Amino acid sequence: MHYLSTEKLLAEVVADLEVGSAASAVIRGADDRIRYALITNPRFNKSGLSKWMGTVEVGVDAWSFVWDVLLAQPELLFACVGREEGVEL
Repeated sequence: MHYLSTEKLLAEVVADLEVGSAASAVIRGADDRIRYALITNPRFNKSGLSKWMGTVEVGVDAWSFVWDVLLAQPELLFACVGREEGVEL
């Protein structure tokens, strides 16, 4: 794997993921409560997944603010919470 830092807009990163020029992306924002978000292409690492997958790594105990945003997304088919592993999408 070869990881690169980029200043691309999120839409550009998603486009790279969709065409396969990137397998996954770690997204970091200005909110200190969120360490990062990870999104992977369904074919990441030659997997046969049918849907996109992601993780939100939260660095605080009061993480319900993330849950509230996720549950408001009608396109999201599955979400689970793991105490040590973050929220998987």
